[in-house]
Amino acid sequence: MEILRAIQTIPGPAFLTSELADRIGLSRQGTSRRLHDLEEEGLLATKKAGGRRLWWLTYDGERRLAEDSS
Repeated sequence: MEILRAIQTIPGPAFLTSELADRIGLSRQGTSRRLHDLEEEGLLATKKAGGRRLWWLTYDGERRLAEDSS
């Protein structure tokens, strides 16, 4: 849940692994593993663009955040 909350603090609809890694203080590789886990749970979606991987919250990810904050 900590990672999902950190994602909310990144401006814009999508983010890079390195942006999140800087915010949560993990290595890029460690952050990438956690993001892939969240993707498998259906909470994140991803796409490669210009050689970089973009991530964003899915509807289910946004719903999970809303449920946990209420």
